Amino acid sequence: MVVPAHDEQELLPDCLHSVARALRRVPAGVRTGVFVVADRCADGTEARALSCAAEFDEFALLVNSAPLQLGGVRNLGAGGAFRALSAHAPGRVWLLHTDADTTVPADWAREHLRHAEGGTHAVAGRAMIRRWSGPAAPARYRYEALVAEHVHAGGHHHVYGANLGVRADVFAALGGFPAVATGEDHALWRRVVEAGWVTGQPNELVVFTSDRTRGRAHGGLAAFLHELSGRDRPAGVVEPGTAFGPPGGGQHWGHAPVFRTGPDR
Repeated sequence: MVVPAHDEQELLPDCLHSVARALRRVPAGVRTGVFVVADRCADGTEARALSCAAEFDEFALLVNSAPLQLGGVRNLGAGGAFRALSAHAPGRVWLLHTDADTTVPADWAREHLRHAEGGTHAVAGRAMIRRWSGPAAPARYRYEALVAEHVHAGGHHHVYGANLGVRADVFAALGGFPAVATGEDHALWRRVVEAGWVTGQPNELVVFTSDRTRGRAHGGLAAFLHELSGRDRPAGVVEPGTAFGPPGGGQHWGHAPVFRTGPDR
């Protein structure tokens, strides 16, 4: 699975601990690996990532210094997964994606694989705010109302890079994440749908993300929460008829490989 991280030293360990717990619950015999892409980090993200390496059967840190958009960063991680799992048929490889400010439940990876075994080629789960506090708190009611508009009994219509799984052969056939300035998760999903692959957007497949209003990716969920919090009334009342666009969107260092990319590497 792939985790992009840009200056995430505070939040990344919780993300990786939750991922490790989830990967321990996949069926016996399933090989797993985690590929963290440290994207132009100026803090301790790389060290924090490596300190978690021993929790995984396979772990690699990819360090990027090139000015890539988020889709390109995610593609670097996917490339690491392809290389590590090259002995396996791509049709039997499931590429999971989440974000460094996100934690996943214990059954997350197992549930993704259940959908994959059922014939689904791509799965987009939901992302819920872990807790509402600070600058984002005024946006809660509008955000939750907007999310609810796109949830129905049989599923939902949201796509988050923080909760996304795609079969590796489908991902490769589509060229990975498109080179777009923002919304790379939505752009990939559109390609999957337009190509006629089987998709699923189950309500019960949920991850928990932060409520920050200053994000690492331009135009992502944090920017959306910032916009909503600025528009909201103090009481947090949803104004009928108001329309908004959809949201984006122990030290064991010696055991983990580190790969560096960029013009100066």
